Amino acid sequence: MTLAVQFQTMAAMLVMGVGAGMSLDIYERLFVRLIKSFWIRAGGDILFWFLQALVVFYVLFWANGGDLRFYIFPGLAAGFFLYRHLGRASFLRVLEFFCRRVNRMYRIFSAVVKVLILHPLNFILQLVVSSVMIGLTIIRNFLFLCLRILLMPLKGLIHVFRPAAKRVLPAPVQTFIKKTTDVLTHRKKD
Repeated sequence: MTLAVQFQTMAAMLVMGVGAGMSLDIYERLFVRLIKSFWIRAGGDILFWFLQALVVFYVLFWANGGDLRFYIFPGLAAGFFLYRHLGRASFLRVLEFFCRRVNRMYRIFSAVVKVLILHPLNFILQLVVSSVMIGLTIIRNFLFLCLRILLMPLKGLIHVFRPAAKRVLPAPVQTFIKKTTDVLTHRKKD
């Protein structure tokens, strides 16, 4: 391996150390703060570090053909500590700025969706349900009116034959007939 390739590899590992520090801060800001479950967080940590290792070894393969040397690990650590001591504060400010902007855009988008889609849809749904209920009530009242008109001649016959029916019919049948006539004539039972 030539000296130029070694310098290129060292520079790539410094950059990867800075990138690992940045991605760690992004991961902590977006994932660790939101997830409270220990097992989900542990799984996320394992996945995060596995992906970091894959990215580092991909860059290492690109830089020197995947040749693993001792100075690679100090280069990663130096890049990571360089980021932590010199660039982290400004990066966190920028990250927080973008997080606030994305959060604000999300709130605006959700408000627009609520106002333009959900509220009109809810209004239309309530209008349809109310119309159906009004229609069903009108149909029910019309059917009861038709039934009352059809049973009006029977009502007179019932009043004529009631005294005779009381002597002949059992008490439960008489109660059923009385309740049926009360419902049809809309009389309340006293």
